[in-house]
Amino acid sequence: MQTTKLSLLLLIFTAAASGFHLSALYQNGMVLQAGHATVWGFKDGNQQFVTADIVCILKNGDKYEESKLFSLNNEEENEFFFYYFEFEEGTKCDITFMQDGEDYVIPLLDVHFGDVWICSGQSNMEWRIDSIFNADEEVASMTEYYNFKMLRLPHMTSDKRQDDLLDKTRTWTGTSDIDSVKPFSAVCLLTAKYMADVLGKDKVFGLIETTWGGTRIEAWMPPEALEVCGIADNFDENNPQNSNSYLYNAMIHPLVRMDIKGALWYQGEANAGWNRDDYQCTFPSMIESWRSTWAQFSSTSFKFPFGFMQLATTKAADTDVSNPQFPVIRWHQTADFGYVPNDVLQDVFMGVSLDTYDEESGIHPRNKQLPSSRLASAGLNVAYGLKEYPDNGPRPATVNFNPLEEEIQVELLYDQDFTWNEAETNGFSYCCEADLAACNAKFGTWINVESVSVNGRAISTVIPACSVGFGYLWKTVPVLGTEALPIYAADTFKLPASPWIWNVTI
Repeated sequence: MQTTKLSLLLLIFTAAASGFHLSALYQNGMVLQAGHATVWGFKDGNQQFVTADIVCILKNGDKYEESKLFSLNNEEENEFFFYYFEFEEGTKCDITFMQDGEDYVIPLLDVHFGDVWICSGQSNMEWRIDSIFNADEEVASMTEYYNFKMLRLPHMTSDKRQDDLLDKTRTWTGTSDIDSVKPFSAVCLLTAKYMADVLGKDKVFGLIETTWGGTRIEAWMPPEALEVCGIADNFDENNPQNSNSYLYNAMIHPLVRMDIKGALWYQGEANAGWNRDDYQCTFPSMIESWRSTWAQFSSTSFKFPFGFMQLATTKAADTDVSNPQFPVIRWHQTADFGYVPNDVLQDVFMGVSLDTYDEESGIHPRNKQLPSSRLASAGLNVAYGLKEYPDNGPRPATVNFNPLEEEIQVELLYDQDFTWNEAETNGFSYCCEADLAACNAKFGTWINVESVSVNGRAISTVIPACSVGFGYLWKTVPVLGTEALPIYAADTFKLPASPWIWNVTI
């Protein structure tokens, strides 16, 4: 029979309640991280005795029972207390905490052990599943994934780091509750759904949505991560949600003592016109700071899996299609590689959404299924070690620039077989400004390449001798059709090649 290990740690904290209480994250019907889960709360007083009575049904059907008595006899008042549980996925427990016999009882019932994922970002992560294409069918289908549990945090801001949720009104719900499914993040639910289609529909997922539309990455970062990137102080009295660290303080830091499997992120639109060129620093710095903080305060891995959705499109009528803002953010999301380099961004994975143009919904394409399926494929590879599921589409293995008399011949060799379709565009462009910074400083600098030649994995074309930059899909709206990009992997997964640019070097 599987055993469990509980240990107790103490840290200083100021608590307002008498007796003791759990963090607002811990409620009946929740999911705790399988393998090593943390339950934590607050105590008040110089000495307390707490008993944890645990009754579990293990995955194999065996019953497990244990009672543990803890003495909290530290001289310091107002401290955290932590309980650590080690149960495999599929275990279900009733845990009852009691102080001084049965004078003060906190039940934590119907607790499931599985994988906890944090889903965060701005409006495209916040976008409700009942507002996407085929919404009724998608909402109804979620009842099949009966071990999914959801916690959707309310909007909260704070100028100081919070150790517990300021707003404690939200509760954990299951997918059998249709009214709770409808407002939940589509990308979060669909990505989990597609992973469960492979891992098993009985897969236990605990999904915590902590999102706020229209918010900048700086609001989701702690001060020390902003300092790494030299980001200036910013406080917006009228929109505190866009003040530096205000969302991190209220909507991320209260979660960091809870063990998790990983995080999903969809954000960047709000930075297209705000610290755009700093995103190559702020995004990896945010990932690094989240990971280090979770590792500091819980048993979560310092390299927990982190998945993100690359920016989609917006209405073609609202912007010049060669607007460099979104392409630059997409580029910075990949640490300026054009794909996720796991030797640089370890255990980070990406979903591409460039071919989900939606004229009516604009910056919020309602086709959340296609990019979520790609994010799920990459997640299965990176987070669950299923290497038969690809984590990247085709990418250039080599790019060579050969001078001609008045032109430059470009030769590319991709790293895998691909399909080719130039019905809308061949996707390639060049720029003749002073340098790449100038190319991305204004509209209209990127010019479409007239024609390309494709031979197996190789692509060749010519560009003017003045060219300083050469790119692929360097537009806010590269195609209007669904799955209408030029290059996709020539396998059953059909992951698209993502955007990139290169300095032209002779």
